[in-house]
Amino acid sequence: GIMSTLQVTNSNTQNRPCRSTRAAERPGEREEELAVLDAALGGDARAWDRFCRRYQALIIGCVRRVLRRYGATFDATDLADMVAEVWVVLLRDDRKKLRQYDPKRGYRLSSWVGLIATNCAIDQLRARTVEPSYLEEMPTMDRVLVDISSPQARLEQLEAARLAQSALERLEPADRDFVVACFH
Repeated sequence: GIMSTLQVTNSNTQNRPCRSTRAAERPGEREEELAVLDAALGGDARAWDRFCRRYQALIIGCVRRVLRRYGATFDATDLADMVAEVWVVLLRDDRKKLRQYDPKRGYRLSSWVGLIATNCAIDQLRARTVEPSYLEEMPTMDRVLVDISSPQARLEQLEAARLAQSALERLEPADRDFVVACFH
Protein backbone atom coordinates (compact mmCIF):
# COMPACT_ATOMS: atom_id res chain seq x y z
CA GLY A 1 0.00 0.00 0.00
CA ILE A 2 0.90 3.65 -0.03
CA MET A 3 3.36 4.61 2.69
CA SER A 4 1.43 5.95 5.63
CA THR A 5 4.32 8.12 6.69
CA LEU A 6 4.39 10.10 3.47
CA GLN A 7 4.49 13.81 4.20
CA VAL A 8 2.90 16.05 1.61
CA THR A 9 2.81 19.72 2.48
CA ASN A 10 1.77 22.87 0.68
CA SER A 11 5.37 24.03 0.45
CA ASN A 12 6.45 21.18 -1.78
CA THR A 13 3.41 20.78 -3.99
CA GLN A 14 3.72 22.10 -7.46
CA ASN A 15 0.26 21.97 -8.95
CA ARG A 16 1.36 21.67 -12.51
CA PRO A 17 -0.41 19.51 -15.02
CA CYS A 18 1.43 16.49 -16.31
CA ARG A 19 3.11 16.97 -19.61
CA SER A 20 1.61 14.99 -22.39
CA THR A 21 3.99 12.50 -23.92
CA ARG A 22 2.49 13.11 -27.33
CA ALA A 23 4.31 15.03 -30.02
CA ALA A 24 3.09 18.24 -31.63
CA GLU A 25 -0.60 18.88 -31.97
CA ARG A 26 -2.10 17.83 -35.28
CA PRO A 27 -4.38 20.22 -37.21
CA GLY A 28 -7.94 20.20 -35.91
CA GLU A 29 -7.06 18.36 -32.71
CA ARG A 30 -8.32 21.10 -30.38
CA GLU A 31 -11.59 21.29 -32.26
CA GLU A 32 -11.93 17.50 -32.04
CA GLU A 33 -11.21 17.61 -28.27
CA LEU A 34 -13.90 20.24 -27.78
CA ALA A 35 -16.41 18.40 -29.95
CA VAL A 36 -15.91 15.18 -27.97
CA LEU A 37 -16.15 17.06 -24.67
CA ASP A 38 -19.31 18.93 -25.71
CA ALA A 39 -20.99 15.73 -26.89
CA ALA A 40 -19.96 13.86 -23.73
CA LEU A 41 -21.25 16.67 -21.51
CA GLY A 42 -24.45 16.62 -23.55
CA GLY A 43 -25.07 12.99 -22.61
CA ASP A 44 -23.68 11.19 -25.67
CA ALA A 45 -22.52 7.81 -24.29
CA ARG A 46 -20.27 7.09 -27.28
CA ALA A 47 -18.59 10.47 -26.92
CA TRP A 48 -18.06 9.81 -23.20
CA ASP A 49 -16.46 6.48 -24.07
CA ARG A 50 -14.14 8.24 -26.56
CA PHE A 51 -13.30 10.85 -23.93
CA CYS A 52 -12.43 8.12 -21.39
CA ARG A 53 -10.24 6.21 -23.85
CA ARG A 54 -8.53 9.41 -24.93
CA TYR A 55 -7.58 10.61 -21.42
CA GLN A 56 -7.14 7.37 -19.46
CA ALA A 57 -3.40 7.09 -20.22
CA LEU A 58 -2.86 10.77 -19.37
CA ILE A 59 -4.60 10.35 -16.01
CA ILE A 60 -2.61 7.20 -15.18
CA GLY A 61 0.61 9.00 -16.10
CA CYS A 62 -0.21 12.01 -13.92
CA VAL A 63 -1.07 9.84 -10.91
CA ARG A 64 2.15 7.83 -11.36
CA ARG A 65 4.24 11.01 -11.56
CA VAL A 66 2.71 12.31 -8.33
CA LEU A 67 3.36 9.00 -6.56
CA ARG A 68 6.97 8.99 -7.75
CA ARG A 69 7.50 12.69 -7.03
CA TYR A 70 6.59 12.15 -3.38
CA GLY A 71 8.38 8.82 -3.04
CA ALA A 72 5.20 6.89 -2.30
CA THR A 73 5.29 3.14 -2.52
CA PHE A 74 2.33 1.79 -4.43
CA ASP A 75 1.05 -1.29 -6.19
CA ALA A 76 -1.34 -1.78 -9.09
CA THR A 77 -4.34 -1.70 -6.76
CA ASP A 78 -3.28 1.64 -5.24
CA LEU A 79 -2.76 3.09 -8.69
CA ALA A 80 -6.13 1.81 -9.92
CA ASP A 81 -7.87 3.23 -6.82
CA MET A 82 -6.28 6.63 -7.30
CA VAL A 83 -7.09 6.72 -11.02
CA ALA A 84 -10.68 5.72 -10.24
CA GLU A 85 -10.89 8.60 -7.76
CA VAL A 86 -9.81 11.02 -10.51
CA TRP A 87 -12.70 9.77 -12.64
CA VAL A 88 -15.05 10.21 -9.69
CA VAL A 89 -13.87 13.83 -9.34
CA LEU A 90 -14.43 14.38 -13.07
CA LEU A 91 -17.96 12.93 -12.84
CA ARG A 92 -18.95 14.57 -9.54
CA ASP A 93 -21.67 17.22 -9.55
CA ASP A 94 -22.76 16.61 -13.12
CA ARG A 95 -19.16 16.71 -14.40
CA LYS A 96 -18.62 20.15 -12.89
CA LYS A 97 -14.82 20.10 -13.28
CA LEU A 98 -15.12 19.31 -16.98
CA ARG A 99 -17.79 21.97 -17.44
CA GLN A 100 -15.39 24.51 -15.89
CA TYR A 101 -12.91 24.01 -18.72
CA ASP A 102 -12.60 27.23 -20.73
CA PRO A 103 -10.72 26.93 -24.03
CA LYS A 104 -10.49 30.75 -24.20
CA ARG A 105 -7.94 30.65 -21.39
CA GLY A 106 -5.41 29.30 -23.85
CA TYR A 107 -4.62 25.81 -22.60
CA ARG A 108 -5.66 22.48 -24.02
CA LEU A 109 -8.28 20.18 -22.57
CA SER A 110 -5.56 17.59 -21.96
CA SER A 111 -3.72 20.15 -19.77
CA TRP A 112 -6.92 20.76 -17.80
CA VAL A 113 -7.55 17.03 -17.30
CA GLY A 114 -3.87 16.57 -16.33
CA LEU A 115 -4.10 19.37 -13.76
CA ILE A 116 -7.23 17.85 -12.24
CA ALA A 117 -5.57 14.40 -12.12
CA THR A 118 -2.41 15.81 -10.53
CA ASN A 119 -4.28 17.78 -7.87
CA CYS A 120 -6.59 14.86 -7.14
CA ALA A 121 -3.63 12.50 -6.66
CA ILE A 122 -1.93 14.98 -4.31
CA ASP A 123 -5.17 15.34 -2.34
CA GLN A 124 -5.45 11.56 -2.07
CA LEU A 125 -1.90 11.27 -0.75
CA ARG A 126 -2.66 13.89 1.89
CA ALA A 127 -5.82 12.04 2.87
CA ARG A 128 -3.97 8.73 3.15
CA THR A 129 -1.22 10.18 5.31
CA VAL A 130 -1.86 8.94 8.81
CA GLU A 131 -1.57 11.47 11.59
CA PRO A 132 -0.11 10.08 14.81
CA SER A 133 -2.65 9.63 17.59
CA TYR A 134 -1.66 9.51 21.22
CA LEU A 135 -3.12 7.25 23.82
CA GLU A 136 -4.35 10.23 25.83
CA GLU A 137 -6.46 11.25 22.81
CA MET A 138 -8.06 7.81 22.57
CA PRO A 139 -11.27 6.92 24.39
CA THR A 140 -10.72 5.99 28.01
CA MET A 141 -11.32 2.42 29.09
CA ASP A 142 -14.67 3.27 30.65
CA ARG A 143 -15.94 4.31 27.19
CA VAL A 144 -14.71 1.21 25.40
CA LEU A 145 -17.07 -1.73 25.04
CA VAL A 146 -15.41 -4.62 26.85
CA ASP A 147 -16.84 -7.94 27.94
CA ILE A 148 -16.19 -7.98 31.66
CA SER A 149 -17.42 -10.91 33.68
CA SER A 150 -17.37 -9.27 37.12
CA PRO A 151 -17.22 -5.85 38.80
CA GLN A 152 -13.81 -6.80 40.25
CA ALA A 153 -12.43 -7.52 36.77
CA ARG A 154 -13.72 -4.14 35.57
CA LEU A 155 -12.03 -2.33 38.46
CA GLU A 156 -8.76 -4.13 37.76
CA GLN A 157 -8.97 -3.22 34.08
CA LEU A 158 -9.69 0.45 34.87
CA GLU A 159 -6.77 0.54 37.30
CA ALA A 160 -4.46 -1.00 34.72
CA ALA A 161 -5.59 1.64 32.22
CA ARG A 162 -4.92 4.45 34.72
CA LEU A 163 -1.44 3.05 35.45
CA ALA A 164 -0.64 2.79 31.75
CA GLN A 165 -1.88 6.35 31.16
CA SER A 166 0.22 7.62 34.06
CA ALA A 167 3.31 5.81 32.78
CA LEU A 168 2.80 7.24 29.28
CA GLU A 169 2.52 10.77 30.64
CA ARG A 170 5.97 10.46 32.26
CA LEU A 171 7.67 9.47 28.99
CA GLU A 172 9.44 11.84 26.64
CA PRO A 173 7.39 12.50 23.46
CA ALA A 174 9.64 10.34 21.27
CA ASP A 175 9.42 7.44 23.72
CA ARG A 176 5.65 7.88 24.01
CA ASP A 177 5.36 7.78 20.17
CA PHE A 178 7.35 4.54 20.15
CA VAL A 179 5.17 2.89 22.79
CA VAL A 180 1.96 4.00 21.10
CA ALA A 181 3.24 2.73 17.74
CA CYS A 182 4.10 -0.66 19.25
CA PHE A 183 0.81 -1.18 21.02
CA HIS A 184 -1.62 0.74 18.81
